[in-house]
Amino acid sequence: MANSPRAELRAMVDGAERVFPLDGEEFRIGRGMDNDIVLPDFSVSRNHARLFREGGQWVLLDEGSTNGLRVNGKTARRAELHGGDHLEIGTFGLQFRSPGPATPAPRLKESLQDHLAGASIIRPLSEFTAEYG
Repeated sequence: MANSPRAELRAMVDGAERVFPLDGEEFRIGRGMDNDIVLPDFSVSRNHARLFREGGQWVLLDEGSTNGLRVNGKTARRAELHGGDHLEIGTFGLQFRSPGPATPAPRLKESLQDHLAGASIIRPLSEFTAEYG
């Protein structure tokens, strides 16, 4: 089904929005260059997580990472994903987009507000180097 809508992850990586099309069945996420989705920051474990399809549903699984995962503001070791879900892997915020049913917006909004209320903004050192030389 070449024309069917596909799921994707969106993230800001090195100051630019990156879109990671999920056109397979399994994706490894981590800092190591051998991953399918590379998030280059030491807050991300070398082999941080795995994203895979199980029974028609996308599942995110922590692979024993140091800093864990958060889905919609809640710590998770394993989570079934829905369109619009917000993922946190290290200092990276990612959005899961899928043609399937979306996560209800009020729950996501409340979750993000609760989570961000006491949040600090952490930027990679490379951003400061680029801005201030």
